[in-house]
Amino acid sequence: MGIPYGSHRETCPVRSLEASGIEDGPLFRAINRHGQMQTGQLSDKAVALIVKR
Repeated sequence: MGIPYGSHRETCPVRSLEASGIEDGPLFRAINRHGQMQTGQLSDKAVALIVKR
């Protein structure tokens, strides 16, 4: 699935993905309390909590 470039550099999903350094694996990942990105995917429950907030 293609992801279009955003109209603003600061909120562009393509540029954000490039800056994240993710080359393969899950796109939505946990960030630990030390600000480090984890390798595993977020659970459906975690995504639901984020959306509710």
